[in-house]
Amino acid sequence: MPVEKRWRPVVAPTSSGEATVEGWKTHPRLLKHVQRFMDSPDPSRVLSRYSAQAQNLNPEKLLRIAVHVGAWVELLPLEQAATPPRSEKEEGSSPSPIQLLAEILRLRGRAKISDWLQGVLHLVALRLQDVRRDVQGQAAGPWMELRRSMPKAIWRELRTQRPAIPTCGESKEQQEPADQVPCLKRKPPPEQTEPAGARAALEAESDMLQRPLGFASDAFLASDLHQEISKLGEEKAVRRFHRDGAAFSNSNLEERALRVDGLE
Repeated sequence: MPVEKRWRPVVAPTSSGEATVEGWKTHPRLLKHVQRFMDSPDPSRVLSRYSAQAQNLNPEKLLRIAVHVGAWVELLPLEQAATPPRSEKEEGSSPSPIQLLAEILRLRGRAKISDWLQGVLHLVALRLQDVRRDVQGQAAGPWMELRRSMPKAIWRELRTQRPAIPTCGESKEQQEPADQVPCLKRKPPPEQTEPAGARAALEAESDMLQRPLGFASDAFLASDLHQEISKLGEEKAVRRFHRDGAAFSNSNLEERALRVDGLE
């Protein structure tokens, strides 16, 4: 087994969010990414798969795998991070971790960097500074390519601040403030549709029942009185018609002519 495969990161206690370089380097989340890569039976195949998937991923998933690859670049031994691993199963060569990270950062475009990626790239920038002093010649080529692919904001913040370690193991994009989480409301039962006429009658009846007793009684009495007056008026008109008809029949011709003239 190669010497590099026997390397294992030492798990240190978490730094409880303290923004120190050592706190980032020893964070269990980053160490887990490196450990999984080291335990892979074929690291070359892993790098090739990441490189192929990076071409078709949306920005969110692309930045997520950038955290994985950035952890490899920062925490793997220098030579292993810069050299493409050999594979007996796959034909062709896979990219090295630093070549893969440079490729992913170029594909990022203007996508906003997550908190985790910002911290990982901060560590990568520190390592690039060390490599610039210690690595010369052809071996420095891949590192310089990665340096040109790094976001400019990382270099600006390198001298002024260190990114804080996200709490609860989640980035700012993966967390949602409690005051912004939509409350789940129970869906109200569907309203029963009724014909407009039936609804109006029910509302009128309900309104009448809710009124004071005296007011309702007066309304009913007024309604009955109106109906009674209508009936009396109709009967009076009928009696007058019969009376006038009988008088007209019993009158002589002169009286009839006068009545007709009066009607005209």
